[in-house]
Amino acid sequence: MIQNNKNLVICYNECMQRKKRFPHILSVIFMILNLFAVIFIAIYYLLSNYSSVVLFEQEYIIYLVFFFIIFDVIGYSAVFLMLYHNNKRNAIRLADVIGMSKNNALRFAKTSFIVTDDKNSIVWISEDLKPLLSGYYYRNINNLFEINRLESKDASGILSRVLIEDRIFDIKVDLQAHLYFLKDLTDYYNLEEIFTKQTPVCGLLSIDNYNDALEQDERSSLVLLKIRNEIDEYFKQYRTLITRTRPDLYYLTLDREHFEKIKQDSFSLVDRVKELSQNEEFSITISLAFSYDFPDYIKLSENAFKTIEIAKERGGDQIVTSRFGSDLEFYGGRTNLHGTNSKVNVHVIADAIINQIKQSNNVIICSHTDTDLDAVGSSLGLKAIADHVGIPTNIVYELKSCEKHAKKAIISTFSKAEMQRIFISSSEALQRTKENTLLIITDVQVPELLIEPKLIEKTQRIIVIDHHRRGQSSIESPILAYIEPSRSSCVEMVTELIEYSSLNPSVQIMPRIATLMLSGLFLDTNYFRQKELGQRTFEVATILKRHGANNVQADDFLKDDFDEYRLISEAIRRASFLHRGILIASLENEGSIDRTIISKIADRLVSLSDVDASFVIGQTRPNAISISARSNEKINVQSIMEKIGGGGHFSSAATQLDSADFDEANRRLNTAIGEYLGEERTLKSRREK
Repeated sequence: MIQNNKNLVICYNECMQRKKRFPHILSVIFMILNLFAVIFIAIYYLLSNYSSVVLFEQEYIIYLVFFFIIFDVIGYSAVFLMLYHNNKRNAIRLADVIGMSKNNALRFAKTSFIVTDDKNSIVWISEDLKPLLSGYYYRNINNLFEINRLESKDASGILSRVLIEDRIFDIKVDLQAHLYFLKDLTDYYNLEEIFTKQTPVCGLLSIDNYNDALEQDERSSLVLLKIRNEIDEYFKQYRTLITRTRPDLYYLTLDREHFEKIKQDSFSLVDRVKELSQNEEFSITISLAFSYDFPDYIKLSENAFKTIEIAKERGGDQIVTSRFGSDLEFYGGRTNLHGTNSKVNVHVIADAIINQIKQSNNVIICSHTDTDLDAVGSSLGLKAIADHVGIPTNIVYELKSCEKHAKKAIISTFSKAEMQRIFISSSEALQRTKENTLLIITDVQVPELLIEPKLIEKTQRIIVIDHHRRGQSSIESPILAYIEPSRSSCVEMVTELIEYSSLNPSVQIMPRIATLMLSGLFLDTNYFRQKELGQRTFEVATILKRHGANNVQADDFLKDDFDEYRLISEAIRRASFLHRGILIASLENEGSIDRTIISKIADRLVSLSDVDASFVIGQTRPNAISISARSNEKINVQSIMEKIGGGGHFSSAATQLDSADFDEANRRLNTAIGEYLGEERTLKSRREK
């Protein structure tokens, strides 16, 4: 239809150009005549005052001036009439161009037109656009669209989406005809907005340490009652249906509009609950999980239950939101974790793991790349359990992916024959992994960080044991996941599994294995200097000593050599404050550095006075930059590291940036720190209000 009338539009456009030029030419002629008149009067004035020559009587000059005034009035009135007449021509109806029936069809489809000249100036606008664009005649259309452009659908920009006043249009351009087709999509977007506001959101609220609180004195019951009332009052203002499914678990149903308002409120309920128990000897926190952007309530509910488990595995006291098809988003987690002294859960998990081992033909134990002494020690402890049960077990070990101190400890502890019996390569592990093989993954839960990620694809029987908070990426659907972010190390977790299992006789750890495990405990606790360490960490050290651990030898495994000491001293010399209390050291031009050294430097820096957090940037291998972060519990470094793809604990975290250089690493780290500090300022401001 449009193609059939293109020639008519082009002819109309050319005709309008000719008609538009005539009044401008006439205006120029009048200006030239007026200029001659002014020159003539000036010459007459000069001759009259500075010579005796008299060309005309003065009254003739007055007549001449009067004549030009009348001439200008008449002439410019004619020009204005011509311009008005041309503008009237511009008001030609769309029906005159394409016909009434086609015009009605286009109006029903909410399609409008704009015609421009060769210079892209607007010369004609269809009737329905005039209320929006009446002031845009003879203005360049590109300026209008450049200002109001929402998005461009293709690289050429020929098809675009623009906002004009409060209306949204799709625009298609016919360059040959200087014709712009505008499709009004405003009603569609308004309907979409209404629909989005009404889409369902399913959520769960869990009281993290409910059972521990009940074990306290009678005041805990009063505090829990206040917390329940606070939960009810908070969600009532956001029109949320609350169903209490367990004493410590609430099911939430709301719409997207009120969920967005809760997000704008920064989920303040989490902080309100903490404040209710801040003056007590015990602390009560809550976790929230929300699932949205999917029409099926059952799917949303299933996803919400999975998401609340992630929040709890990350240590609780936080919010995790799951939008279908998008990455998880984490909020909160501003409080450090302090573990309970109860061993009941450890006893249950230990027996569950042992039962799975007994049902297996063989066991493969795998940890992360850059394998450190915590990974080695926990792996050897798990092998001791499997050996006690009598199931063939091997540990995946790659010399090239092993951290220097761990490598030295293994070589000095085991003979070559023992290493061949205990450890296997990645390729051997893949060959030995069968359908009934049990894969135990320790000190890591991110598939990409495993020594051999393909092992996950070879078996469905997977157990994960880790002390890091769960992040975006994690191993899907293990048969058992023992994630305890409040524990100092995986060595601590595995030692408790050995100590509190129901095996009789109990598992015995060889002294040299216990020494390696103690060295891993030293490493991850920074020789018990971390503030969040609880009673159970020291109990584990006692258990390892009882099994014959040599603390002197364990310390020797971690000692620095001269080059490491020099590097640590150089890093401290280069360190500088980014913000008050935040120290950053960059080990540029130092070549590849062991990850443990980077961690040690961060530990040293945070031990200095007036330092709340330290970040050390170093290259661990070609095209790979590692960042190690430590804090004194005033800053959540885990939250900062998560912003750049890492993770860890509240006061100890790290990340690795592949295919990055030092400039990019510094930029991303500075941005993450800035975002975190901004969030903290916002949270502080809201609390003060």
